[in-house]
Amino acid sequence: MRIRTILKDYIENLNFKESDILKKYSHHDLYESIEYLFSNRLYRKKFFFINFLVTSKAEVRIFTPLLEFLFKTESIEVNVIYLNKHRFDRILEDKLISKPNFNITKSVYPILKSFRNKNAVNVICLDFKKYFKYHKIGLELIGEINLKGGKTVCIQHGGIQEDNVQGQISSISNNQIVFGTYMYERLSEKRSEKELFLTGNPLHDKLVTGEKKIIGGSILSLIKNRKVILLATCLHTEYDYRFDAKLCYSKYIREVYNSINFNKYFLIIKMHPNDDIQNNIYEQECKLLNLSDKEVLIEPPHSRLTFYDYLNISDLLISRASTVIEEALIFGKLVLAFDLFEDGPINSYNSLKIYKNYLQIIGDRKDLVLGIENLLTNKERLDNLNTNLISFNQNGLASNRVYEALLKIGQQQNLY
Repeated sequence: MRIRTILKDYIENLNFKESDILKKYSHHDLYESIEYLFSNRLYRKKFFFINFLVTSKAEVRIFTPLLEFLFKTESIEVNVIYLNKHRFDRILEDKLISKPNFNITKSVYPILKSFRNKNAVNVICLDFKKYFKYHKIGLELIGEINLKGGKTVCIQHGGIQEDNVQGQISSISNNQIVFGTYMYERLSEKRSEKELFLTGNPLHDKLVTGEKKIIGGSILSLIKNRKVILLATCLHTEYDYRFDAKLCYSKYIREVYNSINFNKYFLIIKMHPNDDIQNNIYEQECKLLNLSDKEVLIEPPHSRLTFYDYLNISDLLISRASTVIEEALIFGKLVLAFDLFEDGPINSYNSLKIYKNYLQIIGDRKDLVLGIENLLTNKERLDNLNTNLISFNQNGLASNRVYEALLKIGQQQNLY
C-alpha cells in the first residue's frame, strides 16, 4: 500500500508539474494517474470536447437540461467534473455514463487535456471576481485555465437583478453565454461581440414544449374555485445583513399570510432548495395563525413537482428577489414583489417596474392586501401582459443554441 501511494504521488507530480492549482483539486486513483501519463501525448487534438465544471447547485441546475440535450450527440466528448459536494440526479448520472462519450468524474485530468486541445471548452457558472468568497473554486480554476491557454465559458445562472448583472460583468471566463437581451446589452459595454452569445435559458425549453408534470387531483380539489397564489422566495440569506434576520423571515411570511383572503385565493408555497426543512418557518407561522392545508400547501424543495409545475397553474407569484420573478413574467404571469424594508433586496429589481404585470410593495400590509386584489382583479393589467421581457424567442431551442455557441467557441482561434 505504501509503494502504491508513493507511485501515485510520483506520477501525479509528473502530471501536474505545469499546474499547482489543478493539483490542489486533484482526486485521482493510481489507474487514472497512469492512464493520463501515457495518454496525454496521444490525445486527439482535433476532437471537440466539453468540460462541465460543477462547483455549486447553480451549475447542477443550469447544466441538467444541457446534458439531457447533449445525450443525443455522438461526435463529441462530454466530461462532467465534480469539484465539491454537489451532484446531479442519480437517474441522470446513470443515463449519461451509459454512453461511451460521456464521463462523470472527480478527476481534473480532462482540464489538463483542454490545455493541449484547442477545440476543448471548459464551462462554468460561478467565476465572478465580485463574489470571490463564494466563487473561489471557479475563480482559481478558470484563472489557471486561462493562463494555460485553455478556452473558458461562463453561462448565466441568475436573473437580471443588479447584483447578478454586476457579478456577471466580473466573470473572468474568456466567453459568456447569456439568456436575454438585457444581460447581453449590459455585458456588451465591457465585452466584445465575439465573446458574447445570446441563447435563451435551457431551463425553459421543456416549459415551451409542454413537458409538465400533472398536478394531482388532491391538490386541485383543495383549490376548488379559488385563484392560486404561488409564493416562491428564500428564508436563508436575503436578510442576513440584519441583526434580527430570523425574526425578519418570520415576519415576512406572517405578513403574506395575513394579506390573503383565503375565501378567494389558495396559497401554494414552493420552498427554496436552501430553506431550512427542520425549522420550517412556513409551517411554524401556519400553526400560529391556525392555517391548514385547506388554505396553504407547502411544497418541500426536493419534491417531484418543481416551481415551474406550480407556476403553470398559478395566477399570481409573490416573491422578494429571485430569478423566479423574471421567469414568471416571461411566461405571462402576474408578479407581486414584496419586501419588508426600503433597503432590502427588492431594489435589485427596479428595472422591472416598466411591466404592467409587475408590482412592487415595501413594508405595509395594507398596501400588500390592495396589491394582491389589484393584480388579480384589474382587467387592464391582464390585457397588457408583456411576455417578451428579457427572454430570447421562447421556441424551446435554447439548449440547441447553447450547444451551437460552445461549438463556435471551440472552433475559434484562441487569442488569450
